[in-house]
Amino acid sequence: MNAIRDDFNPKFVYFSSVDGDLAAHVDGAIRTYCGEACVPAGELVLESLGTPAAGTMRVDLWVESLDDASVTYGFLCSNANGSAAYARGERTVRKNAGRGERRLLRDLHAFA
Repeated sequence: MNAIRDDFNPKFVYFSSVDGDLAAHVDGAIRTYCGEACVPAGELVLESLGTPAAGTMRVDLWVESLDDASVTYGFLCSNANGSAAYARGERTVRKNAGRGERRLLRDLHAFA
């Protein structure tokens, strides 16, 4: 079974170089996934689990909840192979005129 396209736990995996704020990496993953001008706004819950080491950071992103006005993504930041976690939490994104919901429901078929 492919962990990235798991039907029971669909998620998006994003890689970036370790620099700056962890929230910026999470927002970058969300913007890359959306593929449109989505604005990560609203609540950010971030639990720090460790200090990021130099190199590449992996951000696993999945949908926690979905409604008419927003999407809440769950995330886990870790090293490139996922063996050392740096942070976990949730980020809320306000949807742009419902376009985000249609994309999520189409791509994340476990929620369709």
